[in-house]
Amino acid sequence: MSKVSALSQTVLVVDDERNNREILRDILQDEGYKVVLAEDGRDGLRKSTLGVSVILMDVIMPQMDGLTTCRRLSANADTRDIPVLFLSACPEEQILQAAYKAGAYDFLHKPVRASELRAKLDAATQLESHWTPQERRSRYQQLVRRAATQQAVEEANANSVLDQAVLSEMA
Repeated sequence: MSKVSALSQTVLVVDDERNNREILRDILQDEGYKVVLAEDGRDGLRKSTLGVSVILMDVIMPQMDGLTTCRRLSANADTRDIPVLFLSACPEEQILQAAYKAGAYDFLHKPVRASELRAKLDAATQLESHWTPQERRSRYQQLVRRAATQQAVEEANANSVLDQAVLSEMA
């Protein structure tokens, strides 16, 4: 996402680990996002109505975990259209399934790769609020696939340039 288009977007980061919140805040602010931080699910629910475009949320937290928080966000007319992207260091299959069932759009593995975060946030911020939930999820998946394909092409091109440089040095 370009910094120009990110400027109007606010990302809510919900994570019980202060260091994780601060790292994500720094990455997101460098990309031009406005960032709101929350230390647990309850705090995230309170702050979710502050003009938030996307929520990045840890799954396992004290007080209120990410799955419960996501279900409550999905059940609330004021927050149900906000895409939730879960973060976790231990993405077991049953946690992934529970996250999607709770209403999550996607999952990012900790430690988060900046390129993956950027692509998924870019996709999540391009969704139109007047679309049905099914249309929004379908469009999100299309955009993420397109970004992954573009990244693969860029990596292949970079590898080709490196290979040519190595071959020319050997000659």
